[in-house]
Amino acid sequence: MMKDILKDRTGSVGVGTIIIFTGILIFIVLPLTSFVFDQLKIQVVAGEVRQAINTAVEESYHSLQVPFLSKDEFRADNGLFQYYVEERLEKSLKLNSDKTPKAGSMLDGPFDIDSLLFIDSSMLPYTDSDTGKVYNRAFVEVEFTIRVKPLLYQQIVLEALGQPYKELSSKKKVTLPINN
Repeated sequence: MMKDILKDRTGSVGVGTIIIFTGILIFIVLPLTSFVFDQLKIQVVAGEVRQAINTAVEESYHSLQVPFLSKDEFRADNGLFQYYVEERLEKSLKLNSDKTPKAGSMLDGPFDIDSLLFIDSSMLPYTDSDTGKVYNRAFVEVEFTIRVKPLLYQQIVLEALGQPYKELSSKKKVTLPINN
């Protein structure tokens, strides 16, 4: 039976074979490839955002006035520090003031800073509730959400569900430098 489908009576490749391979290509290979590229795109963008957060936190730390930078006993005003971090992220990620992407931004949708947790020297040692890791140096934890438009197949599915973007939420911990 299968031989009959794959070859016609003359022994050459039949129309059935072409239809089967075309169906496999359209309904299996292309969607899987699209899914893999979507995942890679999101991971690359998330990696770039994590790097931008790392840079923004370090630059913001150095933007604080010198008396705030007291070696091991670092304490900062969260409002001022958060303002500096958000300002630098807007510049590096090419975002408007409402956190929507400008032309040329790697993001396709709004960028959210879900939380900015500052652990200063008064809270040390700090044990992370998620991983159990103990931190002995001041750090900043930024929880963020990025939105990226998917490629061909997933975009069709998400639009049917009323969701224009794929979202990824992640955390980035940045240890602050000491002994400037």
